[in-house]
Amino acid sequence: MGQSSSARVKKVKPFPFSAELNWGGKQVTMQILNLNTRGAIVDLKQNFIKIGDECQCTFELPVLHSNIQIYAKAVKTYDQFLPKADSNGNRIQRLCELQFLNLSSGFKFELERFLSLIG
Repeated sequence: MGQSSSARVKKVKPFPFSAELNWGGKQVTMQILNLNTRGAIVDLKQNFIKIGDECQCTFELPVLHSNIQIYAKAVKTYDQFLPKADSNGNRIQRLCELQFLNLSSGFKFELERFLSLIG
């Protein structure tokens, strides 16, 4: 007898995922918490960035394994006091909203494809 043609696909949690952020001579590893074709919300892991700073963001999209390198601008920052320290003993979470600059049509297509796959 033939097997069913419908294979089970294991869903993976798309966020957060790691990325590298370069600005002002600094290179830091951060976590992308949310992403769309206009920008991203990132956890800066105790690093500071000023509103208006431009940076380069490099990451690999989960699921597609596409490498993306985008220039972005910090448009908003959020500091949140955590009720309990994280694994590094930090009690402040530093988030930043990045707006992508001059997104190429190829990168935009990859981001749209990724977003449609994760639903």
